Amino acid sequence: MKITGKNITKDKARKAFAMTRALGVSTSASFIIGLPGDTRETVQETINFAKELNPDYAIFYAASPTPARSWLPWWRRGGSCRPHG
Repeated sequence: MKITGKNITKDKARKAFAMTRALGVSTSASFIIGLPGDTRETVQETINFAKELNPDYAIFYAASPTPARSWLPWWRRGGSCRPHG
């Protein structure tokens, strides 16, 4: 979660989901696959974490670099997501 610049941990997410459910509020979660450093194993960990959280709604995004992303140079050098063209 560090590469996205989010100040959250899995434990914080677990606690937030527990508190939200305790209030009877539906939950949603979004996940990004294909960030720098992702492997088959880390992608599977993300899927497992999504299952653990068991949100009412979940969405998975494929990482997409933009000029504002600090990892754009990594992607251009041939990271896990290769540019087309």
